[in-house]
Amino acid sequence: MGRRLAVVFVVALVTLAAWGTPVGAQRPQLPAFRTGVTLVPLDVRVLDSAGRPVTDLAAEDFTIHEEGVRQEVAHFSTVALAPASVPRDARPHLRRTAGLEAEPSNQRVFLIVLGRGRLQGPSKGFDALVELVRERLLPQDLVAVVAYNQATEMTTDHDGIALLIERFAAANDAIEAKLRHHFSGLQLLFGSKEIPDHIQAEIAEVFDAPGVPDGRSLPPTGIPDGEIINVDTSRMVDAIDLFGRDELAEIMERRNAIDDITNLYMGIEYLRFLEGEKHLVYVTEFGMVGLDRAEHARNLASIAADARVAISVIQTGGLAIGGFSAGIFYGVPPRVMWATADGRLAAERTGGLASFHRYADRAVERLDQATRFRYVLGYYPTDGDWDGSFRRVRVDVNRPGVTVHVRDGYFARHQLVPFDRQRFMTYSRVLAAASWGPPIEDIPVTVTTDVVFESRDAGEIDVEVSIDPSALTFEERDGQWTASFDVAVFAGDNRKDVAGEVWETVTLAMTPETYARVLKEGVTHTARVETKGPARQVKVVVYDYAADRLGTTAAKVK
Repeated sequence: MGRRLAVVFVVALVTLAAWGTPVGAQRPQLPAFRTGVTLVPLDVRVLDSAGRPVTDLAAEDFTIHEEGVRQEVAHFSTVALAPASVPRDARPHLRRTAGLEAEPSNQRVFLIVLGRGRLQGPSKGFDALVELVRERLLPQDLVAVVAYNQATEMTTDHDGIALLIERFAAANDAIEAKLRHHFSGLQLLFGSKEIPDHIQAEIAEVFDAPGVPDGRSLPPTGIPDGEIINVDTSRMVDAIDLFGRDELAEIMERRNAIDDITNLYMGIEYLRFLEGEKHLVYVTEFGMVGLDRAEHARNLASIAADARVAISVIQTGGLAIGGFSAGIFYGVPPRVMWATADGRLAAERTGGLASFHRYADRAVERLDQATRFRYVLGYYPTDGDWDGSFRRVRVDVNRPGVTVHVRDGYFARHQLVPFDRQRFMTYSRVLAAASWGPPIEDIPVTVTTDVVFESRDAGEIDVEVSIDPSALTFEERDGQWTASFDVAVFAGDNRKDVAGEVWETVTLAMTPETYARVLKEGVTHTARVETKGPARQVKVVVYDYAADRLGTTAAKVK
């Protein structure tokens, strides 16, 4: 079950949960590469007992097995990273084809996911992250930060990212305390799970400051095991004693874990399309997933391995020990043990590193040291049956006393994930935003509607969308100012099922005079939506791929 869910997640990232099952053939189709013979690439790090890279191995020193069957090494190369100068606004390189990059990148990519909870802790997590970004990253290394429902752009502006982490460190305890206070008691069990506006404003303020790289709001993405997790949580809620403080704390930590899982999946899917050495660094108070089914952590690790994303886990909460109560010794809480086991499993299966109950500066030192050198192996699988299952891979080295870090498998898909990153990202971002209830205001959007006609079985409405052009990405080309963005309009009936939809790409090319006028007056786009029956509300999503920025709004049909 877990494998099948994971495959479905990669191919179809999100659904319009809040609006029912979409209708209409206007939605863009996702392109995909098809291949009968696929070379499977493996990024391999071999470390000695001190955690230093072993750099003198040859192709014959490696043995690859897939599902227990030995495979022939068809590609062997080494990548040793060295400092290089890059523009301050350098962007990540996108994967254009399946398999190996044409030229191995002299660059690492780090996505730092800040988990829920207090992250400075005994391990001094924030201090270590600032050290990683300011002192250990190579000039050409790209880095971004995800926290709560906010994210920065991927950038080589290390000072800006370090400043953000310092701002987050100063605000972290207060924000977490307010969230714990808000999501407590009956609110935790039965209230809305959305962050209230006054706390959301404090989170946004951390990201919105001079010197901090541009950020944006993140609508939540799907979780392959989301339905199972929700059912398990509902059963816990139904069974608990409303006055049981320990049980309420358990529910609170579970909610926090679900928030973290959502951000981890989002991070994996973002990194999937980037070339180079990709590392998701998850900083957490307790550990990885920490839920009550081991399959959740296994599925997460499998999807990350398939995306060639190494997950490294840095736990900041210190030791979890048992104690005595009423003369009875109680051990470490099960959720803490599960979280530790899940974190180690995710790192082991994706080729990352795990640090528990240690100072975080040692963890980032190990991460930096271990990722300066890697071997890139490739092989053509002897099993040509591309049935979509997860195939386990093992890499052995004929040298004693070393540790091999490599992803442990991939999904054997005859139809690979789309590599037209723009179309895929647009598709997934728009659907995620459409299913997210609160408005997203990174691109300010307003909407008015006008009913052309309606009957019991059909209808048409005109939707006028006004967009703030200052939030769009314009470029000057050949004397004209150009921009391209996507507008999706979803019309819902009185049951909030989608009755009709229109997806359009808007391309602007304006003279300097027209551009100056548009900046003052705004951009207006009108779409006509054909519906199955009367429409009662519309939701509009505007997506600017160049900035990876969204804007949404909803309105009643008048």
